Amino acid sequence: MLLVSLDLSAAFDMVNHATLLKRLPCSFGVTGVVHAWIKSYLHGRIQSVRIGTYLSAVTSCTVGVPQGSVLSPLLFSVYTLYISSINYCPVLSRLSAAIRG
Repeated sequence: MLLVSLDLSAAFDMVNHATLLKRLPCSFGVTGVVHAWIKSYLHGRIQSVRIGTYLSAVTSCTVGVPQGSVLSPLLFSVYTLYISSINYCPVLSRLSAAIRG
């Protein structure tokens, strides 16, 4: 048996918008106005960093869901729903075999 530990402390920051938007219609039937609304919710977000008096250049965000909204945990759940269906990973299989001896 292989135990895999996942660090989810920054998980909401890792949600890929393109992948999430592809999963919505294919796996959940979310299309039309609702799909466009979610796409609008994710796209066009920008960020910058301020350290003291220095302000970085503004960059667009193509990953991550906005935190602090009711929709973010739902979108994260949709994004990670199929993680348990990953059946084969050669690296993990070799690691598991090595651990078992």
